[in-house]
Amino acid sequence: MIYIIGFILVLGVVIFVHELGHFVMAKRAGILCHEFAIGMGPIVFSRRKGETVYSLRLIPIGGFVMMAGEEVNEDFLKKDQKVLVTKNDKDEIDQIILSVNDPRFPDAEEVTVESYDLKGRDDGHMHLNGEPLAQEAYYVMTKKRMRIAPYDRSFDSKSLPARFKTIFAGPFMNLVLAFLLFLLLGFMIGVPRDTLEIGHIQEGAPADGVFLPGDEVLRVEGVHGGEPADWGEFTSMLRNMRGERTWEIVVMREGEEKSLEIVPLLAFNALGFRNMTEKEFHDLYGDDETFDADVVRVGRIAENSPAAGAVMTEGCTREQGEGLKRGDVLLAVDGIAIDDWQTFIDHVEADYGPDADWREKTYTLEVLRDDEELLLEITPYPPEILNIQDVPALNVSMGVSRPTEFAFFSSFPRALAFMAQSVMMVIGTLRLLFTGVAGVGDLAGPVGIAAITADVIQAGFITLVNWVGLLSVNLAILNLLPIPALDGGRIVFLGYEAVTRRKPNKTIENYLHLIMFFLLIGLIIYVTYNDILRLLNIG
Repeated sequence: MIYIIGFILVLGVVIFVHELGHFVMAKRAGILCHEFAIGMGPIVFSRRKGETVYSLRLIPIGGFVMMAGEEVNEDFLKKDQKVLVTKNDKDEIDQIILSVNDPRFPDAEEVTVESYDLKGRDDGHMHLNGEPLAQEAYYVMTKKRMRIAPYDRSFDSKSLPARFKTIFAGPFMNLVLAFLLFLLLGFMIGVPRDTLEIGHIQEGAPADGVFLPGDEVLRVEGVHGGEPADWGEFTSMLRNMRGERTWEIVVMREGEEKSLEIVPLLAFNALGFRNMTEKEFHDLYGDDETFDADVVRVGRIAENSPAAGAVMTEGCTREQGEGLKRGDVLLAVDGIAIDDWQTFIDHVEADYGPDADWREKTYTLEVLRDDEELLLEITPYPPEILNIQDVPALNVSMGVSRPTEFAFFSSFPRALAFMAQSVMMVIGTLRLLFTGVAGVGDLAGPVGIAAITADVIQAGFITLVNWVGLLSVNLAILNLLPIPALDGGRIVFLGYEAVTRRKPNKTIENYLHLIMFFLLIGLIIYVTYNDILRLLNIG
């Protein structure tokens, strides 16, 4: 329940900020807003304040600001239609009841529509059959009342710049929210200090229990010129030693030199697994077994990764357990014997290095599992997917970082850098979709986002803030796509008007928005279906 509430709040904040941008700019432009809604579907709660109804709806995805002139069918009256009307004390029509059988208005007058101007386009006066309408007159429908908007209060009556600002304000506010969240991250995390001192140690990482905060790195044994001048040189040395399974690092601790041994994590991000740590080994096999860091043994495997989806080619059916498993020992790759981790590293880096000529490929792995040798085929991620996420194909780490300090002014450019990185990640992902490198089935819908949010909440507040910022950037960029029903599609119609000096056919425009809206709903349903299959490990 906590995770469900967390998901609703996270998505609600991102959507609320988006719709608030539209709403504020619409109000500033003098546009009448019938409803400000968070969520879709049936209304759970609503309250009218002034001329706007503020509502929460049942399905916690999406939201909208219903502006005058944006309705699919804004002409609710037709000639010869019969309606009920009520009048105020000034003998002005203040309500038009669209159903003559509405039992709530027994004293209302029934009239037949002969002529009307409910926009006040001609002389500014609204009338029905020649009788004036009140300044605040309403349509009354079965389940709601809607104010009849004069033309000068409608979206279409405003200037092109005002309409553009109203539409663009939604995505813009999402970018503002993301920047503020990334700025908050900068304030919380701080800026790394220029030092070789150990600051934060990640819980459960190889360095946990070996290093202590405050240890100062002096040298890395086994490396020519192993005394680093700065943190960048230190991490570079460790990268060059990624094939070594045991590192010896000398630190200064409380005025005394100490030699520390550590088995680093080796993450094959292109495949979705990493090496097994000593703790994982003993958790799996018991404390009586002897751990050997040089054995090429598989540790943690990422969900829905190439490693998790590896296909058995011989001697094993799907029911017997498809995919690479924790504890598998790698014996060979593509017929090349794996004598140590360096052999496997070299094989992977040959395909992902800067000079590699990438083509879609499949690795054949020979593995030892429960004293049985098996063959698996595994298709790694293409470099484009890794590059978009700024993730290296191969990464080595021990779980330490430099100490940080609060730096107010330095946090602003860092927040902008996070923003730029997030924007490029979203644009790059869209490029992969449109070029066919990734498919619609790879997208995450509401269920997938909820699952990720649950993991993020467990990871802590800092991770949650970063996730909300990334979601906000996603919503901004996706809404700016030039597709009807999205903000970008509406901006395209404004561009057409700016170039041709005439407004597009309103009926055609509204139906294009409506058709694309239902297509997008269909896409969400399809993606949600795939999310559920992934959660259940089906398909």
